Amino acid sequence: MLFEMQKSKNTFYYLGIFLYVLSMNLQISFMFNEWSLSGSPMLIVLKLLKYGAYLFCLIHFFTVIRFSHNVLFAVGIMFAFSVYAMFTGPEKLPLFYFVLIATAVNTDFKKIVKIFLAIQATTFVIYLSLALAGIMGSGEVVEPDRIRSFLGYGWVNRASYNLLFMSLELLYLRKRALDPVLAIILSALNWFIYVKTHTVFSMAITFMIIIYGAVYYFYSKSDRKITFVRKNRKRDYYLILSIFLLLIAAGIALILIYKSSNPFLYKLNRFVTGRLELGKNAIDRYGLHLGGNKLQWVGSSTLLFGLADANEYFYVDNGFLQLALEFGLLFTGFALYMYTAAIKKAVYSKDYSFAAIALILGFVFVFEPYVIDFAFNPFVIYYFSKITLASHNRRLVIDRFDIKLLSSFKR
Repeated sequence: MLFEMQKSKNTFYYLGIFLYVLSMNLQISFMFNEWSLSGSPMLIVLKLLKYGAYLFCLIHFFTVIRFSHNVLFAVGIMFAFSVYAMFTGPEKLPLFYFVLIATAVNTDFKKIVKIFLAIQATTFVIYLSLALAGIMGSGEVVEPDRIRSFLGYGWVNRASYNLLFMSLELLYLRKRALDPVLAIILSALNWFIYVKTHTVFSMAITFMIIIYGAVYYFYSKSDRKITFVRKNRKRDYYLILSIFLLLIAAGIALILIYKSSNPFLYKLNRFVTGRLELGKNAIDRYGLHLGGNKLQWVGSSTLLFGLADANEYFYVDNGFLQLALEFGLLFTGFALYMYTAAIKKAVYSKDYSFAAIALILGFVFVFEPYVIDFAFNPFVIYYFSKITLASHNRRLVIDRFDIKLLSSFKR
């Protein structure tokens, strides 16, 4: 009876996350046109969808939780970080991110992924079809060495990363196995988007995901498949966590030590299309602080639509560095904790599909800023969705490892 009651209450969160992801995908599609102007009906609709999402998520949160002291302390720390980042940074997003992430307790993460996938796939197909029919789209824009078509999206990169995260979501839902038909469809879409946009990194990473899923599919069907008995989950956890953190640290370290006078770093910077130099310039300009900075990003979409000059370009692609510059080190630590704690949850619950995806995300975040982006990325919610409500005492269960790590902030 209790299980059925809690199951029905979870509907509030699923409805909330549905409204928010839908609003974000619509917002991307209508960027930089008359519908995005202040006071336009579409902008009002998007705001209503988002505030409705926050309301439903909070209803879920307060109807399923009976606070223990540990939970109150843990959530309070995260709330404080988010509020501090909101007041020191340029936007209110940290507080809204906190609401969407922390209220995911006692939910089914697979259902959340399916919601993301359904909305992303639907909007992807609709706007791609409209663009091909000539109904929606911004034509072609010539940049040095490439021609980019907007395909009905406000920012061309969004189309390619929409496909990348859809591939990751399918990989998770299918337990790392992508059958040949699905792999071929994803590959064809990936190549088509690359031809139109020349987004090299997303194309390469998406192909890596597809190849991994296809190889694992045939491996799982093989009669000679070797079954690994993982007895030491602690070792697995530290291995996967170490690789994830090493990827994040290496990406930021290369930015910190970058000098154009160094031949190796100079060539590496050119290979990653100036990401090292842009990151270093941003750190020199604003520095890294506990709180955020009142900065305004000027990306390629802003330039291509004539909203800024080329010499005003200012953007950082490294995911965690962008968070640190915009919202501060404390909020970035909260985001990093979400992933490290999620890896532990995944390994100890034998969810190696998420563990594999976490390693892929560690690589993606070196080059792209989607650490917390609810238009694409559902995986930041994983940890909180795995926090369960114990039926015997109706209290939220957080394991000792999590409390120990969170308590370190107290000291």
